[in-house]
Amino acid sequence: MIIRFFFCSIVLLFCITSLTYATVFRSNGTGGGDWTLSSSWENIDGDGELVPDENDEVTILADDTIIISTLSTRNWERFENLTINLDGTIQINSGCKLRGWGSGTTASLVNNGSIIGSGEIVSDVTTTISGTGSYSSSTNFWAYGTMNLNSMTADIGGIFKIEGILNIKSSSDIEFTGTVYCTNSSKELNNQGTIRVSTPNFLASGGPSTNVLDCNYSTSKIIFNQSGSLILPKNNQFNDLTNTAALTSSSNFSIKGEWDNSSSFSSLSSGNEITFNGSSNQEIKGGGTFTLQKLTFSNDDPTKTLTLSSSDITIHQALESTNGIIKQEGANIILESSTLNDETGIVKVKTSSDYNYQSGDFTAKRYFQPSQNSWRMISSPIIGATLNDVNSEFMFCGILPVTTGNYHANSCGGWHSVITYDNTGPSWNNITSIGQSISQGVGTLIYHGQETPEGPIPPVDINITGEPNFANTSVPISDVGDAFNLVSNPYPTTIDWSAFSAANSINSLAYYIYDEAAGNFELKSGDISSHQSFFVKATAAGNLNFNVNTTINDYNQAFQRSTNGTNDPLKLSVFSEVNNYYDYAYLNTGPNFSNGYDLQSELEELFPTETTFDYAPSLYFVVDDSSQINLNHINNSQSTELFIDTRIGKYAHGLYTLNFSDIQKFMPGSCLILEDLYNGVVTDLRLDSMYTFNSDSLAPYPRFKMNILLDYDINVTNLSCFENSSGFIDLSGNSIEGYYFSLYDFSGNYIDSIEAISNTIRFDNLNSGFYTLTTNHQGSCSLSSQQIIINQPDNLIANFISNRD
Repeated sequence: MIIRFFFCSIVLLFCITSLTYATVFRSNGTGGGDWTLSSSWENIDGDGELVPDENDEVTILADDTIIISTLSTRNWERFENLTINLDGTIQINSGCKLRGWGSGTTASLVNNGSIIGSGEIVSDVTTTISGTGSYSSSTNFWAYGTMNLNSMTADIGGIFKIEGILNIKSSSDIEFTGTVYCTNSSKELNNQGTIRVSTPNFLASGGPSTNVLDCNYSTSKIIFNQSGSLILPKNNQFNDLTNTAALTSSSNFSIKGEWDNSSSFSSLSSGNEITFNGSSNQEIKGGGTFTLQKLTFSNDDPTKTLTLSSSDITIHQALESTNGIIKQEGANIILESSTLNDETGIVKVKTSSDYNYQSGDFTAKRYFQPSQNSWRMISSPIIGATLNDVNSEFMFCGILPVTTGNYHANSCGGWHSVITYDNTGPSWNNITSIGQSISQGVGTLIYHGQETPEGPIPPVDINITGEPNFANTSVPISDVGDAFNLVSNPYPTTIDWSAFSAANSINSLAYYIYDEAAGNFELKSGDISSHQSFFVKATAAGNLNFNVNTTINDYNQAFQRSTNGTNDPLKLSVFSEVNNYYDYAYLNTGPNFSNGYDLQSELEELFPTETTFDYAPSLYFVVDDSSQINLNHINNSQSTELFIDTRIGKYAHGLYTLNFSDIQKFMPGSCLILEDLYNGVVTDLRLDSMYTFNSDSLAPYPRFKMNILLDYDINVTNLSCFENSSGFIDLSGNSIEGYYFSLYDFSGNYIDSIEAISNTIRFDNLNSGFYTLTTNHQGSCSLSSQQIIINQPDNLIANFISNRD
């Protein structure tokens, strides 16, 4: 019995040993051959096995080539531990496979030689591939189980199918030049080393392109050598990112390390945000170009730095530090406002020390498209910026020295196109020096013209390069005189009006900005955009203190315009069939203007240059003292007559047209009659806003008279809040008692009818919109109906543009 038990034990031990025994093979040393032929191999153990299988130790010697071909009926061969020596080769023919199988759960392939052919390397079990060898551009890979690429540098040009997990270890540098795809979104491509994408077919076809790539390891780096759309990793998080080819993206993503861009990158969609959110110092470098919407630095450590070096970085919306220090060291930063949206590039930091300027250009650009000739309250966030920095954007009058495109004050009738304000007078100061500051809190008004008959004046880019201002800034203010002080936003971002006014001795209810549509200074209470000058009223003498901690990240803060729907300015234009020259004049109204010359409110006509003087028309009002006024103001509650003249160049006589724009919105309730004093023709401008005439050097001066007849005054109070019913219309006059006035909405629906029992009536509780007022009143100005507009609060653009920034 004992003997039998002992014998069975020996047999069982023999069986187990034979199942796990690994034979050592090496190629024959005489050139190799097909894997399936015994002549291709040398069995080192001499145990009788003819060719290696999945549990053997196999070595391919130098100068030997082992071929996997169709001689095998299964067209594949398995390995557990396979080494290819230097100058050794495995050739995998088309349709054949080399499979990492093993007798357990792992297999290894050490390639120090070469693998060629258009067959496939497959990981059936967890297979680690390493070595310094090469792979032909047609060799394919299939990560069926887990495939680890470890301690290897290789160019893989074939198809790489990931049906399991592909791990690129930290010591590996893999360049993909073929096709790489995952079969579904649950598969993984984990990059702990370096991936070089040199193919348009990287995660671009054959399967999902998102939620498969992980580049969030501390050692991971991905290099895009192929232009196109940026491939995003899991959670949209990179560690180190490099691109040597042009990339675009319409998505948000973050970077924990550095970004090396030697080509170009563009964020395509408004609101796209790129966040640097590492825990150590980070950097943008490479000398390439960036066009970004939002760039945010949010480091784990507020003492760490995001260094911007050797790149051109254009910001359309915001460059912001929420935690950490932005260091500009060699990069060129361009804040460029959009021509399509109410946006301008800004830089937002919490404290002045959060932006560390060392070197490189910082360019602040502001796009605007004015709706009419008028004053612009312009400033600059660049330290030391002067009028000379905007000399190419504006035509100056009275600025010395006179440069190309600018004019001496004598050539402009003694008029100066740049003014500041002295509240002690109070008086306007005519600026004569090209060195006048427009930065560090200094406020300035610059006149801008002209328009074309076809539309607005050409867009202008305020484009100033220098060192940005983030330091605390103080401007002296005075409470003497009218206490109004002209100052400006010194920062390349938006000032929070509530925080700013609370920190200073100024009236916190509102500030004033010149409104080009109204022709007056309008009170505002919203936040203050960059590049903006404005008036504040001091409550005590001292300093107005600017601090970046009162700024906000609001790249949509446009210049505000408060528009009363009624009584808009009247624009007059003159143009001809003789040539393309033209001119404009403007008529504004208000309760505090006279019908004569109002100093500091009217602007004299700027006549053409000597080169066009004899060819271009000029259009202007002639007031009591014979001043020739381009921008005129009259009282809006009384009848008046105005004289208008057109000076035609001696070589440009012919057929001309006077056009009166926005006639329905100008002084509602009034009659507007134009009389040609040369031929006696009278035109009702309410019925026909255009008048055509032949110019004549013998015509009287002035040639035209405009009669404005007003029996009653219409005053509109717009909505106090968005979409409520707080609007109302007041009518007042000396002869409306006993007459009916009826109000209809835009669709013709009856609203209300009121009989005037005194000389004042009111329609109240009105929504915003268009209304028509009808009456049976008969007076010197007989109007059966009149259009009225009620507006609601809205942020529009003034000073710089009329409808976009």
